[in-house]
Amino acid sequence: MIDSMASLAFSVYSAKGVYAALLGSGVSRSSGIPTGWDITLDFVRKLAALRDENPSDPEAWYREAYGNDPDYSVLLEQLGKEPGDRNFSLRPYFEPTDEEREEGRKRPTPAHKAIAALVAKGYIKVIVTTNFDRLMEQALAEFGVTPDVVSNADQVRGMRPLAHSPCTIIKVHGDYTDTRIKNTTSELEGYEPEINRLLDQVFDEYGMIVCGWSADWDQALRASIERCPNRRFTTYWSAYATVSGKAQELCTRRAAQIISGMGADDFFGQLQEKVEALEAMDTSRHPLSKQMAVASVKKYISEDKYRTQLHDLFMGEAERLSSRLLGDKYPKNRQTDKWTELVPLIPAYDADAETLMAMMIAGGFWSNDSKLWLRCLERVAAASESVEGDPLIRNSKLYPVRLLLYGVGVAAALAGHDGIVAALLTQGHTKRHQRRSLWHAIGEDVHVEMFNAVIHFGTSPAAKSRFPISQHLFSVLQPEFQNYVSGESELRSAFERFEYIAALVYADQERQQSPQSDHVWGPIGIFARWKFQTEVADELKRQIEQHGNELPLLKGGAFGGKVERLEFAKTRFDEFVKRHAASNGY
Repeated sequence: MIDSMASLAFSVYSAKGVYAALLGSGVSRSSGIPTGWDITLDFVRKLAALRDENPSDPEAWYREAYGNDPDYSVLLEQLGKEPGDRNFSLRPYFEPTDEEREEGRKRPTPAHKAIAALVAKGYIKVIVTTNFDRLMEQALAEFGVTPDVVSNADQVRGMRPLAHSPCTIIKVHGDYTDTRIKNTTSELEGYEPEINRLLDQVFDEYGMIVCGWSADWDQALRASIERCPNRRFTTYWSAYATVSGKAQELCTRRAAQIISGMGADDFFGQLQEKVEALEAMDTSRHPLSKQMAVASVKKYISEDKYRTQLHDLFMGEAERLSSRLLGDKYPKNRQTDKWTELVPLIPAYDADAETLMAMMIAGGFWSNDSKLWLRCLERVAAASESVEGDPLIRNSKLYPVRLLLYGVGVAAALAGHDGIVAALLTQGHTKRHQRRSLWHAIGEDVHVEMFNAVIHFGTSPAAKSRFPISQHLFSVLQPEFQNYVSGESELRSAFERFEYIAALVYADQERQQSPQSDHVWGPIGIFARWKFQTEVADELKRQIEQHGNELPLLKGGAFGGKVERLEFAKTRFDEFVKRHAASNGY
């Protein structure tokens, strides 16, 4: 049989916005905000102090002193004769002192934050609470949600319809800053007609998730639930221990599913995790839009607890791209010796790789880790190696890998993550080239020559450039970086810097393969224009002089971590670029 928690998660996920939460004081307790019973015992201690006594058992002391059990309502009514008096006597229980702020007390609990996360995604839109505190509002603010708060009858009259609000919090007992809060037995016997009508609507139209509420003292709220004529959706009732008394009566009346053995933090934390697991499962089956995918990347990167979701999100999209590359849309075993036949493939690759490219740009910019991006690159590269036969067709499938590598590499360079740039260019492998880095396998001259020719014969604006493939990649990436740079010049600087470093790394890797050879080659791109010596190369020279072996590129694994290898590769490659420029007239 499916357990109740799994059933609840499936219901919340499947019926988005249909379930409302009913929260009692138990939800706020782990924050350090006391429950009604905690406050009652504190009132007793204060009474005892007025009689110069300090009982170890306040409850027993009160019973002996006054002849009956301590009662929150009776004590509050006796200590504060008017609502205003009671309001000020209660405030210290809800507002943190400086010491409590430093200790992180009286702040939103994990339960509040889990609820807020579900609200932000639209799964929960209505919250009914007996609590006076503002922890729920604070948690929602952290997720960028501004709720409509109803804490008295006047606010009901001007509120937005429940369906039109991102979230409505109904504070049935009021807010602790308002003198109209309900505390005493007489005050809790009934609500204003406007509040009753609103609660009737909620309990009739929404499923309920009840947590942290005993139901023993809140007569008016119990009555609202009892008079509801319908049960359109299931009621789920969470309790730390067994459900008994008035709560059990309501559970029986509503045919509620009881989930016991968990505190509020665990309960809502598990609910959030299970709903997000269902969300991730559907995401893996149905491609996200590019905008949604990038938004998910930014969210998952922000907290380590989402690393599994981040991995699945990226690998799922990498798998989808690989499947498209191996589909009937692209040639596989057909033989060709004409580069012009490959021209239509480039815009098709650009379109199919668009979502993963945008995701990897976000990843490279916001994260200082490279393992996941390398795994994605290796997965897409594996699609090209699975094609047998025509090497021209097989090699053309490496274009999306180059595009993705440039996207994440330029983003990392833009963010100053040079260690990531080094890892991207020196790590990762393909099955066909186990002894070479991924970049060394896809950056070789035969691939550059092929892609330059394909772009040259196409209709891309880069066709007339001296460096067709380099300029084309810049043109494709430029729109994706609009939210990351202040203008084209900033992006161009990052692009040229990444491409220049990539060329140096390639030249160094070539030398490691053939240490006795005098031949130096690396893929030349738009960094090699007339201003080459005054910008990209000179800037790297200054960094080498400043940092030496502590240069982040070296610490990230490039050039074997040795500044001498970098300086050698740079000197020889810069000479090669000058010769190339002279012989080609630029």
